[in-house]
Amino acid sequence: MKALFADTFYYLALASEDDAAHQRTVDISRSLKGRTITTA
Repeated sequence: MKALFADTFYYLALASEDDAAHQRTVDISRSLKGRTITTA
């Protein structure tokens, strides 16, 4: 399994349809396989 790091920029863009990077983050999310682990 390949490990990836996503910071706040990624999650904010994913959550906001008005964000310029929204569609790119949606596309990336759909291509990911495996578990998502988050920290606070």
